[in-house]
Amino acid sequence: MSVACFIVPHMGVVAACRRRPDLAGSPLALVDEKGRVVTVSPEADRAGVHLGQAETAARSLCRDLVVVPYDREGADEAAREMWDILAVETSYVEPSSPEVCYAEIAGLQVLERSEVAAAAIRRQLGGPVHVGLGRTLFVARMAARQARDGVVAVPSGMEAAFLAPIPLAGVEELEGKLKDALARLGVKTLGDVAALDRQDLNRRFKANGEKLRALASGGPRTPVRPVWPPRFVERRAHFDDREVEDLLLIEEAMRRCAASVSETLLAGHEFCRTLTLSVRFADNTWQALPERLALPLNRPEPLYRAALRLYKRMEPGRPITEVRLRAADLGPAGGIQLALLDDNQSQRGLPHERKRRLHKALETIGKRFGAACVRHAGGFDTGGRTDLWTYPLGHRMNVPVDVVTNDAGEPVRYRLRECSWDVTSIQNRWCEAEWDWERMRERTIYRVETWPAGLCELSKQDGSWRIAAIAD
Repeated sequence: MSVACFIVPHMGVVAACRRRPDLAGSPLALVDEKGRVVTVSPEADRAGVHLGQAETAARSLCRDLVVVPYDREGADEAAREMWDILAVETSYVEPSSPEVCYAEIAGLQVLERSEVAAAAIRRQLGGPVHVGLGRTLFVARMAARQARDGVVAVPSGMEAAFLAPIPLAGVEELEGKLKDALARLGVKTLGDVAALDRQDLNRRFKANGEKLRALASGGPRTPVRPVWPPRFVERRAHFDDREVEDLLLIEEAMRRCAASVSETLLAGHEFCRTLTLSVRFADNTWQALPERLALPLNRPEPLYRAALRLYKRMEPGRPITEVRLRAADLGPAGGIQLALLDDNQSQRGLPHERKRRLHKALETIGKRFGAACVRHAGGFDTGGRTDLWTYPLGHRMNVPVDVVTNDAGEPVRYRLRECSWDVTSIQNRWCEAEWDWERMRERTIYRVETWPAGLCELSKQDGSWRIAAIAD
């Protein structure tokens, strides 16, 4: 098994030239919102324009330079063509950015198959493709950077020798302060890092010492994640080749699709954040309308209401023969989870970017304010915090309830005030202990999601059950 890294250095330029064919062949620079150059064409590169420059500095180097805003959405659209080509070759495709994508290629003739994939990408996009092969993602990316519109393969066991001359300035995994500290010691390449004494390295740089040695020897063995193509759940409803215009029949078809999608999502304990409704007409043409959901959904009724809202917004205006409902952007996020750091609005960016940005933000906060400043909520004893107005379960209770359990002793249904609610999932479970008249008393608390009551906490102590809190 080998990791292949495919780099298309001018993906943004490809997208810009597709949108404006008159730009092809011109020295072109793409800038971000702050006026910094993020991508340049080969013509601008030969003139001395490079990444990170200000727009004014770039224009001073190239008089005929054409400057346009960087279109991330267009770059993603062009990059998907590369990802689709790689998805035919392997099921493990992990895009890192529109320009960089990793793929796990197993079996025989890995080099030849990588060359064939690179040639197909080159024909599709019309630009250079750099490919690196290695045992890890880090080695593959470093090899791709040294490739010149071809394939560079690093044999197994030769990673340290290959990485030795690579300067630390080009390693994104290392912080600027760490690079400066290494430069003051005369350590400028990964080979210099490998030559240092391990104990001295750990003494000087603590946890970063092992990270440095791991990078110098090939980097961590992080597997390629099967991110592309994105997973989705789709259901269809045909009208037996009839043209249907009756809204009641169309609503029933959408209801059946929503129920089937919900069944699959509930079985996998997943939610969807994007819903797309498509309708087909008699001439085999389609009309589709996606929506980014305000909250993750996996229940049939909310999914049906969202589909009905999309249909009314779509206004087909003529009879249809088929309805298709697709739930995408799947994940375990609960229905009460806030859209924290969710800048993937309108389906822009990569499907896994939200989680990556969240982890990056937590890492930055921890480095600035200390590792103890960020704690996961699952580690807190929340039994005494339910009276806070910011807490989702804001209504505290202490009422006896009748609970039906399964063979494992977990609640599956409870009855309160002549009403019965089914437990659809257990979100969390923890134990609490307190002293009561010189003896320890323990209780187990289950935070459960019920239908249709929502979230609540069920407490079990000495064989009796009570409802401890319920969502407002």
